[in-house]
Amino acid sequence: MARCNSLKVMVVEPGKAPEERILRGDLASMQEVVGGPIETTRDRNLPGLVLVVNEEGKLKGLPINRGTHCDIICGTFFVCRNGGDDFKNLTDKDIEKINSVYGL
Repeated sequence: MARCNSLKVMVVEPGKAPEERILRGDLASMQEVVGGPIETTRDRNLPGLVLVVNEEGKLKGLPINRGTHCDIICGTFFVCRNGGDDFKNLTDKDIEKINSVYGL
């Protein structure tokens, strides 16, 4: 997947409200946020967006974070816009929707 120079995302940590952050658009910074190798998943409540999670979160016993329509996410994850081969910056409207879905 190609990466951009910076990426506006919402980081969701277990037990905390989502937080807006700007990440470097490289793989290492994304892995740093989730604490390991990344994989993507979706939540039907957030069309057009992608959740970037630690692919080993459940195996490593990371804390349960949030549930989606078909899965439980363990550990910290972030949400960004799906751009096909790229991750894209969130819009203000996306941020409002993420807060309504994952806010505490």
